[in-house]
Amino acid sequence: MPITRTATLDLHLLARITNLLLPATLVVTLLAGLLISFYFHFLTVALLMLNLLNVAYLFVQRRHTILRNFGILGQARYFM
Repeated sequence: MPITRTATLDLHLLARITNLLLPATLVVTLLAGLLISFYFHFLTVALLMLNLLNVAYLFVQRRHTILRNFGILGQARYFM
């Protein structure tokens, strides 16, 4: 009898990690822009927009529960 394995993905854990890593990468790119090269600030601006969008989804969003619970990752369901 063959053994089948299913790959599972914990979306709550992935959303929690994403919500922690977005501000951290923003700070890292901001410091890289100040210390290494000015061109890192282009990435900083993009990450700032993603952080603002994530905050809006997590704290302001009231109509869509998937966006409220998962933030940026909730948008991935529209791409599938």
